[in-house]
Amino acid sequence: MDRLEKQVGTMRETYGQVKQRIVDAEEQINEMQEDVDGLDDEFDEVARTLERVLEAFEVADSLD
Repeated sequence: MDRLEKQVGTMRETYGQVKQRIVDAEEQINEMQEDVDGLDDEFDEVARTLERVLEAFEVADSLD
């Protein structure tokens, strides 16, 4: 009976550790998703800037 209780105790401890690792991984994933979302916004701004630059060059070329 003692051996079984020790095994159950070990299983509970292992379960707790695995559960904590899952929580930690979910937090890291959420942080990375926020970073990716921020990059999306920055890429969108770069694309808009490039469009404005290209439009400016097109206008300049049409004046020649």
